[in-house]
Amino acid sequence: MYPDAGRLVQLVVVSTIGTRSAGQRAGQRAGRAWPASQGMGLPMALFILLILSMVGLAVQRITSTTAQQYSQTVSAARAYLAAYSGAQLVLPDALSASPCQCTLARQKIEFGVSGLSGCQVTVECSRFVVDTDTYCTLTSQSLCDGSNASRTLEVRVK
Repeated sequence: MYPDAGRLVQLVVVSTIGTRSAGQRAGQRAGRAWPASQGMGLPMALFILLILSMVGLAVQRITSTTAQQYSQTVSAARAYLAAYSGAQLVLPDALSASPCQCTLARQKIEFGVSGLSGCQVTVECSRFVVDTDTYCTLTSQSLCDGSNASRTLEVRVK
């Protein structure tokens, strides 16, 4: 019926979507937010801060645990090397005679080298005979880092 009826509807739709009333513009200038987004900024910011703080705490705990494990690993390695070195120091005395001999029943060693400083080693030697064969057992026990790490090694020689 009306040849321009479709065009008129389009103009009305376009004009209502793109314009704001003078009251809406004045309300926005006064600091009021649109009703659809009212109060969403603060909860979103708090949520993001909560997530970031949880991630930060997790990273801090992982770093702390890794540093502690590394320290314990170093102490355990020092204790092992101290016990090994103590056994090696006493071994030539035990093997100096044809059947092995324990010249000292117990010997204490303190190291002065930088890698093993603070480690104390106690080496005990025991001798026993089995079917006319003489064996010596050297037991080397080390304590390092104020007794936080210890290691015991046993060496049996003929």
